Amino acid sequence: MGIDEFLKLAKKLTGRGIPTSEKVLASGRQLDSIPQLKVESEGAISQVIGHEGRNRALSLKKRGFDTMPVEIRDLQIRFGEQADPSSMDFVKEFPTRLISESGDFTTRFPITR
Repeated sequence: MGIDEFLKLAKKLTGRGIPTSEKVLASGRQLDSIPQLKVESEGAISQVIGHEGRNRALSLKKRGFDTMPVEIRDLQIRFGEQADPSSMDFVKEFPTRLISESGDFTTRFPITR
């Protein structure tokens, strides 16, 4: 996912010391977890309801990265079950739009069936 898109989807970051991610990357080590967006879907619309990783995103952006892996966790959808229409966890209407946590930004849903 684009780092700028991730930052628009998560709540705005307020106040900032030196985050752990800066210290980790400055020491030459790798980050140990993937940023994530927690979403809740209903029909074609999905809404971000939580997130992890804004500081990691900003640290990577500062180092010239434009994209990063982002884990999407949905309360209603088991993504591994969406290829098989006969699965009991298959959802008929898959999300196509993703609304930011603050509701002021909308983008395409980053996962397709």
